[in-house]
Amino acid sequence: MRSMRPADPVDPCDLAEWREAMAEALDGLARVLLFEADRNGARAEAEAARGEAAQLRAKCGSHRR
Repeated sequence: MRSMRPADPVDPCDLAEWREAMAEALDGLARVLLFEADRNGARAEAEAARGEAAQLRAKCGSHRR
């Protein structure tokens, strides 16, 4: 998944899509991890990725004008 990260300089819209895909992957991982601490960590990282994606999407409109 990390190898799919858009190259620099990055369009914020493309990076937002990648961060959302990372969040989905982390959610999937959280469902199968053995230890609760690991599951909680994956969920927290997914939530952070979604937050970053939302911030990047807010920049999409101004970036593409």
